[in-house]
Amino acid sequence: YGASDEQGAFMVHGLRIGQKLALKAEHNELELRGTAEVEVQPGASVEIQMEPYERVKVSGRVINRAGEPIPSVDINVSSFNHPSDIGFMTTVTVTDGDGWFRDIELIVGDEYTISANAEKYWKAATETFTATAEMTQIADFILLPAVGQFFLEGQITDTSGQPVHGARVYTDHQSQGWETFTDENGIYRLDNLLMAVVISLGTYHPEYAHHRFKMLKTNQRHDLVLIDGDGYLAGKVVDADGKPINRATVRVKTEEDFSGYMHASTSTNALGEFELKHIKDPIVPISVWADQNYKIFEDIAVNQRDLVLTLSPTEPGPEPTPEQEARRKTQRLYNESAEERFKILLNQPAPELAVAEWLTGSPASIGELEGKTTVLHFWNLNYRDHVLQIRLLNILQEAYQEKGLACVAICLATADIEEIRRHIAEQSLSYSIGLDRPTGVAFAQGETFDRYAIAWGATFVLINTAGEISVDAWEHDLEAKIQHLLFD
Repeated sequence: YGASDEQGAFMVHGLRIGQKLALKAEHNELELRGTAEVEVQPGASVEIQMEPYERVKVSGRVINRAGEPIPSVDINVSSFNHPSDIGFMTTVTVTDGDGWFRDIELIVGDEYTISANAEKYWKAATETFTATAEMTQIADFILLPAVGQFFLEGQITDTSGQPVHGARVYTDHQSQGWETFTDENGIYRLDNLLMAVVISLGTYHPEYAHHRFKMLKTNQRHDLVLIDGDGYLAGKVVDADGKPINRATVRVKTEEDFSGYMHASTSTNALGEFELKHIKDPIVPISVWADQNYKIFEDIAVNQRDLVLTLSPTEPGPEPTPEQEARRKTQRLYNESAEERFKILLNQPAPELAVAEWLTGSPASIGELEGKTTVLHFWNLNYRDHVLQIRLLNILQEAYQEKGLACVAICLATADIEEIRRHIAEQSLSYSIGLDRPTGVAFAQGETFDRYAIAWGATFVLINTAGEISVDAWEHDLEAKIQHLLFD
């Protein structure tokens, strides 16, 4: 809310009578802090007694799965409350011959993240906690041997070309979770990855917006630029009665292109208050959601501090007409029957493709594909990430073609052919794409879609070397299932 004056006095405005507050005061340079609780009444005052920071020293141990100590492991520490006190993910010590790291000094009441990092090992799960006076030892870090054959490396800079030091670079793909931090030259490298494609690479640095970079091919260099802004937004989220909403998510998301995005995001406190930083554009949309309610506020001017966003219960749509209701019911029954039919197709010979026109690559048939592990991509241009899906399949085709992988995409029979051709030209696709043949079956997207019981599209079906349907997949687990069929 502000700072105290020369006499140590402060004033907080805009509070409600009867409201209970928890106040916290802190002076970083003098290393003093204090807390107090008060119920708001006219003319009420409170005195906050400041005390010196209390510090505690903690130790811990790094071991392998067998419980054996691992020496010479870098121990990285980051302070959320006092980043200048330690730094952001700074290596503060290394483990000794018995796997121990000792006497890391922390401020009681502050939140910290500690992680262990060693060559030839996967990083242990990061430990985040609030330091307490009783704390002397944290839980053991268990490092697992790294066995992946892929890597990702590059440099991270800002828009002026200056390297970004200390940025956390991480992938949260379910089968290859890993992270690292950029050095003083902004260089990062992720080793021992298990996949040829990093589905989503995230970056975090307290002085920059969060970024996500999508569908990065491994075993090559990717230089990344963090786009930042000095815009801010602060205010509160309230309901229709003006009451503050706690823990509402408030986000400004800027779509850059199909390669990724940047965003500023936060949650409201008990008073409904929020603050967003690092906003690039002068006019932005803000999305807010809490519980089951969601709303997008368009064209919000940045650099405001008293913004009030009212989140009302989501209004129900108009009642459908009898014709609309009948159509929805038929569509729902078709979708449900498609799910059941696909289960029946598992481990059965894959149906032949019914293609009206091959738009790229050589014509393909199920018979010709026998002996290969085949991915059928049922491509839907209406799916949000359809461009990312074809980029993913293109990389996987190149990575595993010599191992026996074949990829084929089937487009909706009603798809815009010119739009598809544009994507083909932009992506330089290395696999065959066919336009599905129309069918007279109600709600079917095409004859091949119907034969494979695909109700909507934007999904993958894997066929084993015997020509049998093995499993379906989405972007996040496709490569792992390909590896299972190729190598297991």
